[in-house]
Amino acid sequence: MKLLLYIGLFLFAAQGEEVPIKDKDAFIKKFDEVSENTTSIQCSFVQNKYLSFSKEPLKSEGKLYFENEKMRWEQTSPKPYLMVIKDEVLKIKEDGEIKEHKLGDNKYMKGLKEIMMGSMTGNLLNSDQFDTELFENDTHWIVKMVPKAKRLKKMFSQVKMNFNRETYRMEFVTLSESNGDYTRIEFLDPIFNKEIDQQLFEL
Repeated sequence: MKLLLYIGLFLFAAQGEEVPIKDKDAFIKKFDEVSENTTSIQCSFVQNKYLSFSKEPLKSEGKLYFENEKMRWEQTSPKPYLMVIKDEVLKIKEDGEIKEHKLGDNKYMKGLKEIMMGSMTGNLLNSDQFDTELFENDTHWIVKMVPKAKRLKKMFSQVKMNFNRETYRMEFVTLSESNGDYTRIEFLDPIFNKEIDQQLFEL
């Protein structure tokens, strides 16, 4: 999965100045309430990967489905790419070929699953795998996390999640790499708590 905004240490974001959240306990309480009441998520995504050797980002689009410990990442452009995680097994379909891996054998995808699903359930805020800081600006609650675990450090230097101030739902997430490359994924037209066809998690 080719997922997420290198922001370094911006003092000013596009939406306004980022400052530490004034009432962290209130934010976490509300965030936990929203997460606990979320049983499933369906949305579109737009992903832009920024590479040092390329003037233009590599853009991809598709659909994303979450339910419990199951995830379907379906890229529709620029080329079909499908990834399904279910029962700790990762299956990838690309160029008509299906590959299967135990999730424990793929540290990148296991780490990505922890980040994505943890952000949806709220568990990530309490993870001992990250040093976490909470910020806010005019439009978003912002969670910045620096990995502590070696296997995550090798993948990401920072994870930054931006949540809508009104809904407490994640709108975009950025994964920064130590070499300066970064990927940003924006989640569009989300649908929450609607039953998902279980066949979508089969491959």
